[in-house]
Amino acid sequence: MSYQFSGGFEDLRFPNRLGSNKRPKRLAVCQDWGIDHPLTRYVGKSGLPIVDLDTYDLDHSLLVRLGADRCLNARVLPLRRPAGGTILACGEPDAHRMLKTWPDDGSVSVALADPVVIEETILKTYERELVRIAEEKREPSESCRNMRKVHVVWLMIVLAGVLGSIALAPEAVFLCATGVALLGLGASCVLKFIALCGFVRHSQPIPRKPLGANAPRITPKITILLPLLNEERVAEDLIGSIEALHYPRQFLEVLVLVEAKDALTKVALERTMLPKHFRVIEVPVGRIKTKPRAMNYALAFATGDIVGIYDAEDQPEHDQLLKVAAQFAVAPAHVACLQGRLDYFNADANIMARCFTLDYASWFRLFLPALVLFDLPVPLGGTTLFIRRSVLEKLRGWDAHNVTEDAELGMHLYRNGYRVGLLDSTTFEEANCRVLPWIKQRSRWLKGYFITWLMHMRHPRKCLYDMGIKGFVVFQLLMPGTVVSCAFAPLLWLFYPGLAGLEHPIFRVAPDGFDQAIIGLLLTATLLTIITFVLGSLSKKHRHLLPWSPFLNLYFLLATFAMWTALWETLRKPHHWHKTEHGFFDANGRFLKTRRRRS
Repeated sequence: MSYQFSGGFEDLRFPNRLGSNKRPKRLAVCQDWGIDHPLTRYVGKSGLPIVDLDTYDLDHSLLVRLGADRCLNARVLPLRRPAGGTILACGEPDAHRMLKTWPDDGSVSVALADPVVIEETILKTYERELVRIAEEKREPSESCRNMRKVHVVWLMIVLAGVLGSIALAPEAVFLCATGVALLGLGASCVLKFIALCGFVRHSQPIPRKPLGANAPRITPKITILLPLLNEERVAEDLIGSIEALHYPRQFLEVLVLVEAKDALTKVALERTMLPKHFRVIEVPVGRIKTKPRAMNYALAFATGDIVGIYDAEDQPEHDQLLKVAAQFAVAPAHVACLQGRLDYFNADANIMARCFTLDYASWFRLFLPALVLFDLPVPLGGTTLFIRRSVLEKLRGWDAHNVTEDAELGMHLYRNGYRVGLLDSTTFEEANCRVLPWIKQRSRWLKGYFITWLMHMRHPRKCLYDMGIKGFVVFQLLMPGTVVSCAFAPLLWLFYPGLAGLEHPIFRVAPDGFDQAIIGLLLTATLLTIITFVLGSLSKKHRHLLPWSPFLNLYFLLATFAMWTALWETLRKPHHWHKTEHGFFDANGRFLKTRRRRS
């Protein structure tokens, strides 16, 4: 492939230089535009002319081929010459190198233009294309956006078959459902056993050396995404939490994502003076309104080497970004993502908050370290997540239609040969400690798990090949195993009277010794549950919560309601996002009489 350039323009006939992220040295040259104008930094030594965007027509077909999002990110605008050929108007001399796809015909010239005008032109002219890219960034085979067309039909057929079977042979259906419940319990036991093995074989995955020992030679630029929706009185706390992070401001970029029709958040942000490294990105209206869609849209504005995600109520530890940079500096290239711990600052608000804190403690301090240690798929969390931007772009971002885009991204990374590391840093959030909002939040998580499993299992052989045997097995334990154990848990409770000598109906048709095996499984599951929650709560911050662990049985009862809600929503509205409301407690866990809404 070769390109022709008119005199004075830079030749691109060096394929090893294409796609380079290396940016030119910024030159401060005073011109007619003024010393502060962006173009002033590049003219003179670059040898590139200035192009007036108003004098040329846009090359629409080429821009679509290059990708409107990539052109926006690189600040490149293709223009059509009256005499034929193309001019690439660039906001920086080397901006065109950021693009990965080039036309293979005609004459291509490079010129400079105001990057602000380039951005405004692309946003104004190609808004619908940018929205389409954000919603369809993933290939159809890697997205759940056609769920209603395919899997929902099968789910309805299965549901109709189950209802018909209940009418014709209720006892047989009960026995089959009990068997499924036992399989779910077995899956839960295997996961907990893996977690305990990881604890026994524990080798600290995160270096505990001083930060200076792992400090990167070149400080990476970090882009923080803050997706917001319907926020009140949040700007001050949000900015305070991010500004408290210790990281060089010239290497920090914060993108605040706001939906176009979200007047509440816009007003809140307008009342606040944002620091220079903050930028508000308005996400246009589209067919759906989800967090991953907003983040896909924002990727076109991100310029960092690492992309991090926080929620509005997050309070990360102050040295968290320094640890991110230090760990990525020593991590192998296939470690594409770092997941930090999550904890709650209102753990003592009520019984539900205490149970939620115990739940999170065991997950982030026991289960996830074991999955990482044994090289298994990791369902990521939706916040305190840091990803190499190059990998994120290669894998085409998030599935905009998945309501648990974080867990799905973990599976997507694993299938493509990338791995997750754990970050030795904690972000504090507000525990969702009211019954109905908790059920809605958990139903979204479980619905996302179920949909993620359906999507990845479209081609089971391909999934098995990508994940390998152990990864594939754990994927089944994590996704459908969690769904089944939550949905059919009440059927297992009917076995507990057997501990007192009462007979379960299934024992009448089961072979000899089956009742002892079931009772043994129940006792084993109970013991594993107790051990995992105790080990997950060994830190000083959580030890006082252990006496509340018996209430976890009631806490997980709510997960059954959440699961059946999730299954119903999978049929009715698989892409609907239940927004979680926060702002009932301050940073010290004190209840606020005047509620603040968060997302």
